[in-house]
Amino acid sequence: MLNQTNGACAYAKFLRALYEEFDIDVAAAMISEMDTQANNDILLKGLAADLKKNAAILLNVVKCKLYGSVKTLEINNGATTDDVIRVLDTEGYKGVVSGAILTSSKAESRDPITVLHNQAFALFQRTAGQNEQYQQQASKLNATVKFDEAPAETKK
Repeated sequence: MLNQTNGACAYAKFLRALYEEFDIDVAAAMISEMDTQANNDILLKGLAADLKKNAAILLNVVKCKLYGSVKTLEINNGATTDDVIRVLDTEGYKGVVSGAILTSSKAESRDPITVLHNQAFALFQRTAGQNEQYQQQASKLNATVKFDEAPAETKK
């Protein structure tokens, strides 16, 4: 869809930079162009501030997901760390502010099927680990004890 635009739409350039090229710097520069384009459009003029804020939120969410963190001082254009954390949460990430850094990590899923799958996988991993330990102990035991030989007779 983004490839079908003629290149004049700042919104398409923003989305292309953000989601196709993962070029955060170009996307950040496009926010001011989007604002200018919205202010010059009779239908979008009243929404220009909201569009600018939401573009900044989206930019910081993608940046946080790509790099794992973003400096809170870099969140601008009306967006707040709470806005970014809220969107991260809806996308299955956990955002935490520590000092002047907002970090993100993939949150545990609350979907019952996913939780059950994760628990089954964890059980499988524990079982495989225990089986490996058993095999190691059995190998050590076989190396020290010869089962093919008759036991030595005890002296009377």
